[in-house]
Amino acid sequence: MANAPRWKVYDRAGNYQAAVKEPEAAAALVSFYGYGTTIRAEHAKSWIVWEEGSESVPASESYDIVAETCYRRLHEKQAVIESARKRALDLYR
Repeated sequence: MANAPRWKVYDRAGNYQAAVKEPEAAAALVSFYGYGTTIRAEHAKSWIVWEEGSESVPASESYDIVAETCYRRLHEKQAVIESARKRALDLYR
């Protein structure tokens, strides 16, 4: 069974536009939709890993930079969640 696409693209109005399996594909969509478009690792706003217009370069300049940024921020968010989970478990030991 195939995995569901991880990367969600929302336009500047907050409308869900697409789900893709590669952040590079999400970057292409961000380039199309423009300023204010976000890439999220999940549907929640807390999982935004790219916001067009708030980054050092536009998505159209380098899909690779977008992908690297998305993966790095996803890893950082997961590390924070894992740390919090471990602290919570330690409270019950």
